[in-house]
Amino acid sequence: MKTALVSASPRNVVDIVLEALGRGRFSVSFAAGETPQTKPAPDPYLAAVEALGLNPADCVAVEDTPVGVASAEAAGCAVVAVPPPPRSRPVRPVVVGSLLDVDLPLLHALVTER
Repeated sequence: MKTALVSASPRNVVDIVLEALGRGRFSVSFAAGETPQTKPAPDPYLAAVEALGLNPADCVAVEDTPVGVASAEAAGCAVVAVPPPPRSRPVRPVVVGSLLDVDLPLLHALVTER
């Protein structure tokens, strides 16, 4: 089975995920900035489908965000949507500019604030 990792995250984050999951699990990967537009535009999925040599109608995307679902659907892929796990209690979110802004001191502060 041909597989692709299609993400709206930057390449450095995608590479960390690929290392964690095993690069061999994916035939190709696309990160933010590697197509003319990123999600919710269909471009990332269309690029992955083309790189795999497939037709979008023969592909299934597994997505965890509404933006990703919109991107895959716009590309013509079938979609399996996986919702985030429910939160057991209210959590005050911390908003950062990118995953590059998340470091150990920030994570430690979030845990100790509780």
